[in-house]
Amino acid sequence: MKKAVFGTFAALFYSGWTAGAAEKHNSLLAYITPEKWRAALYARENWGQLDVIANTVFFGLLVVVVLIWMARRLKAVPETRSQTAIEWIVGGLNGVFKPILSPAGEKYVPFINAYFVLILGWNLAGLIPGFQSPTAELNTTLALAFVSLTAVQLIAVKELGLGGYIKHLCALEFSLPMLPFMLFMFVIELITQVSRVVSLSLRLFANIFAKEMLLIVLYALAVKLFFIPIQLPVLLFGLLASLVQAFIFAILTAVYIGQFVEHAGHHHEESHGETAPAPH
Repeated sequence: MKKAVFGTFAALFYSGWTAGAAEKHNSLLAYITPEKWRAALYARENWGQLDVIANTVFFGLLVVVVLIWMARRLKAVPETRSQTAIEWIVGGLNGVFKPILSPAGEKYVPFINAYFVLILGWNLAGLIPGFQSPTAELNTTLALAFVSLTAVQLIAVKELGLGGYIKHLCALEFSLPMLPFMLFMFVIELITQVSRVVSLSLRLFANIFAKEMLLIVLYALAVKLFFIPIQLPVLLFGLLASLVQAFIFAILTAVYIGQFVEHAGHHHEESHGETAPAPH
């Protein structure tokens, strides 16, 4: 009896997921949008999800709530396996990101970790029947990349100062004979910074969107084949893809910050070397 009830529930659940996903790649959260608004949105050209904002806010808040709940349960001395696992994961992330950021940039590790956890949560959302990954929408990944690169530039200005930041973009110290070349390098560096927004957003979007489309097709096929869960092996691939893409996004952000922080460290060493008294 229990198996029959569970099977019926699973069948309805997967059917609802495919019904929501089939309508312009939307999840079940699309139906919280008023009918009049939905009709107006459907009438417009739009490559993405109708409910991308609902998915983004819902899973963003869910990640925050889970992190707060986990933080309140932490003890000075680990008493549970879950806390030991959490500390092991955080320690592993710190061990990866700290060498990239250099000792002077270790203070930015929480920012990178937060980015990784948030993007991972959004990537994994699509593995839950009835929902979609916000990162399967190009608008979301563009916003993430824009915020990431804006933060990188602000950190660079903070670490180098405005003058040092401009000098770094020019790749040379100011000198009048080299002014044309410096202007050329400045333009090239600006193009490089902008292109990073495009590359970060497109890489994350393309991989997560492909994962979503594959799962939608397999879920629909599973429903037609009497709810046989043929999509389950792909869930492991989706889990791995979600993890890898969140890690790549976070580690590239760390690399971009590390480049500026390392330059700031060299600049401070040179300035201290010039002012330091000669040894007797």
